[in-house]
Amino acid sequence: MFLMNFLDKSVSLRLFLLSLLLVLLAPFPSDWRDRQDWEIARRAQQDHGYLVQGEALRDIFQRHPWRQDIYEPLGVGAFLRGDDVLAFEYLWAAYRQGFISSQGQEILVKELLRQSKKEDAVQILMQIELPANCQFLSKYADTKRDLSFQDWLAILEKWNEKCPEEPFVLYQWGLFRIVENYHEGINCIKKAAQIQPEYQRVVSLLEEVNALSLSNQNHAYRLTLLGRALINLREYEEARLALQKAVEIQPVYAEAWAFLGEAKLELSDTTGKDDLKRAISLNPRSVISRVLYSLYLSREGNLEQAIEEMQQVLKIEPEQSIWYLELGRLTAKSGNLFEAYSYYEQATSLDPDNSLVWKSLAQFCVTYDFDVSGKGLFSAREALKLSPLDADAHKVMGDVFFKQGDFASAERFWVRTLQLNPSHAEAFLALGQLYLQENRLGEAQKMLENVFLFASQEETKLIAARLLERYFQVPLLTKNEP
Repeated sequence: MFLMNFLDKSVSLRLFLLSLLLVLLAPFPSDWRDRQDWEIARRAQQDHGYLVQGEALRDIFQRHPWRQDIYEPLGVGAFLRGDDVLAFEYLWAAYRQGFISSQGQEILVKELLRQSKKEDAVQILMQIELPANCQFLSKYADTKRDLSFQDWLAILEKWNEKCPEEPFVLYQWGLFRIVENYHEGINCIKKAAQIQPEYQRVVSLLEEVNALSLSNQNHAYRLTLLGRALINLREYEEARLALQKAVEIQPVYAEAWAFLGEAKLELSDTTGKDDLKRAISLNPRSVISRVLYSLYLSREGNLEQAIEEMQQVLKIEPEQSIWYLELGRLTAKSGNLFEAYSYYEQATSLDPDNSLVWKSLAQFCVTYDFDVSGKGLFSAREALKLSPLDADAHKVMGDVFFKQGDFASAERFWVRTLQLNPSHAEAFLALGQLYLQENRLGEAQKMLENVFLFASQEETKLIAARLLERYFQVPLLTKNEP
């Protein structure tokens, strides 16, 4: 009896150990079909063949449905080929099972926000394993605008507690604190800049604004300058906080109301329009208020009223060339090209030593195919003569040559643009389009992919995305495109 019990236990133990061994070995392909499918998936991903990759991974998953480690690659592949529903299903499963990387988690958060499941997104962001993943937090910079400011601050406080030396966290925390305590905030941003030099331009801008504000003891004025700087940095929530304080301190300060309205409108708060109107009513001769209101009207498609506002600005400051440039831009958009051209001409007459007015006139000629070989080329040359190291001047010169059909010269000037400014997204896009036209596909793809690294405008990214999808079968990387 003892021997039989021993043998039964031994057999059970061996079966248990064998099962355990199979489980431990399971994450690795065990037969030639698995190895073949893994190789197909790997090569397909390298070649951006996400449909083939997904089929290979699904074949493995069908044979081994307990393979939780396949959820994420299935989800990422589905996301890259544009199947958002399937991507969310697999990535959510990977997250629940604890088999998700920082990349998969980033995509999942974006998908949750796209589906307006903000509570789930916040939960994931709050539960990121820290400090192991501190270096990945900067990937979530864009999610800030999709969350309420209160949720973002709660997440930021958690990150600041666990990752106090991470540059992105230091920068974001500094932006928040600078409204309440300038010195505490700027010191955080300076610390971020010491680790990551790209933040130095923010330090320079904020210190310049602070130095300017010290000449005036009016606290509302100082807060308004800070709010304006934060708008320029596209940090609209922090700008709103600073400007809200400014109007509370000085309710009749027209410019503070105007910038507050602009910050609100950037945050999709339509009450910003009322703030702009209040600014004009408080001071009808406030140029800033009228210009910002004109910009709002232009964005809304109300070009006629936007032009009327800018004409009022010209009556107040008739010697400022920049207002003629803006009137030219608006009038051109309305379709009146000859009148628009006259505004650009007046700007060059008022300010002939300013390369900006010549660049603007050259770009107008290129955009609307208006005397490109004559006034367009002359203006581009004047801009380059005045600013020979200006990347934008080289870019517009390239645009002029491209419009004339001189592709070799266009390429030369666009390449020079990138030498002067290696992050010039529009130059990357222009070169990508040129190389496609000349069937230089490898170079074209590289240029178009660089657009995503440097473009700040969604429209620019979308053009590159559509070209990548059309010519290289790379699915759209910009979500929510029109």
